[in-house]
Amino acid sequence: MTRRDLIDLGFSPGEVLGLASFLVRNARERGLEPEEIRPRLQALLENPEDHLEDPCFGSLAKALQAGKKPGGRAGGP
Repeated sequence: MTRRDLIDLGFSPGEVLGLASFLVRNARERGLEPEEIRPRLQALLENPEDHLEDPCFGSLAKALQAGKKPGGRAGGP
C-alpha cells in the first residue's frame, strides 16, 4: 500500500501519513494482507476512538484522535 493509496483512503499528507505508511509496512511484515489492511484503515479513519487498542494501528488511531482535538496537529500542516 503506497502513500498515494493512503491519501486516496483519506489520510492527509503530513506526520500522520508517515505514521500510517510505517504501520502498514509493519502490518505486512506481521502477515496482514492488503485486503485486510484497507478496511481496517477505513474503519479507523471513520472512528479512531474505536481502534485505540488495535495491535497494529492503535498508535495511528491515537494520533488521529489527537488531531481532532483543539490544538491537535495530526494530519496535515
